[in-house]
Amino acid sequence: MNTAKSRSTDPNIVRGKADEFSAAQTDRPGKPNAGTGRRKEETSPAPSDLLAEYVRKDELAQQFGVSERTIERWVRLRLLPAPVRLGRTSLFHLPTIQEHLAGR
Repeated sequence: MNTAKSRSTDPNIVRGKADEFSAAQTDRPGKPNAGTGRRKEETSPAPSDLLAEYVRKDELAQQFGVSERTIERWVRLRLLPAPVRLGRTSLFHLPTIQEHLAGR
């Protein structure tokens, strides 16, 4: 005869520390979504919004009316700020370039 009770149905089983921690994180009053580290009202910006202020090297070269090699040379000579690399793509932050050129 099997008298063993299932853990989920036995009220006499003491909860473990992991159970206490997760309950403490999610049951805190006044803190929405306390266990996830994010609030409900926060939303992630759309991917197009994240890169709206960035241009590729070829787009920047076209705006200046020069070749991509000239843009690379200007970066090397520190006439332009260094690009952010995203994989093999160089992305230039337009506000940073405008500040850099205004400060010259």
